[in-house]
Amino acid sequence: MGSYPLERHAAELLFQLLASRYELGSLVVTSKLDFKDWSRVFGDEPLTAALLDRLTHNAEILAFAGESYRFKQSMRRREMKANRKQECGAAWSNVRALLRTGGPIFGEHTGPIFVDYGHV
Repeated sequence: MGSYPLERHAAELLFQLLASRYELGSLVVTSKLDFKDWSRVFGDEPLTAALLDRLTHNAEILAFAGESYRFKQSMRRREMKANRKQECGAAWSNVRALLRTGGPIFGEHTGPIFVDYGHV
């Protein structure tokens, strides 16, 4: 179940769909909301109570706590990008320092030099 309220007609249609599946077969429902907050989505407490009654009867409820896998992955990408920027920044500082002093940057290298700005 999402966190946005459904229009009355949509909530009733969803209730009918889920109620028609009641005790006929397996059904998987995922939500980031606690059951107590579902009435905000359905907009009708009796309808929500009836739906939850059917969904939770003979159900296996899996409640996960902790940090989201997607959030962890996003933070890891952000950290890797920051590390790359830091490494590239240090490398460019060295190049700038060598250019100021007139020192050799690449030793005896005389071929073309390519810089990939996509990773900076």
